[in-house]
Amino acid sequence: MIINHTSPNPINQIDRLQAPFFGSLFFSSNVYQMSQCDVTVYSIEVDDNFVTPFDLEPTEEEIQDVIERFEHLDLDEELVFEQITEEEPEFIDGELSWFIQGLQGRIARRMGFLGCESIDEQGTVYIIDMTNRVELLKGSK
Repeated sequence: MIINHTSPNPINQIDRLQAPFFGSLFFSSNVYQMSQCDVTVYSIEVDDNFVTPFDLEPTEEEIQDVIERFEHLDLDEELVFEQITEEEPEFIDGELSWFIQGLQGRIARRMGFLGCESIDEQGTVYIIDMTNRVELLKGSK
């Protein structure tokens, strides 16, 4: 299967510290654009090596990281776990939602999967932690 990521800017490196997804990119089996500008389409050929949010196993450390980063939201462990493992979690805060989606990609990678298969406003998406994997991207205009 070939999945695609579109970007208005060339991707030369992936920064684990860059918000909002902290190293994760979103891919789809369809090519789509979120803006009216020219984009580069990046493709990856993948096997079916994805986990769903329901099957993610966040660690205590990962859950605590979310609670600490978003302490102003007064989150608890149970709510954070639910946010990570729900396909369409309750909307609490935009930045939290983006961080959780990026975290889903990182947890999937830690668990031995290429990424996390989820759903967003575009339909099925594949969230892949691309930190130190930029060489997998094959781009074209």
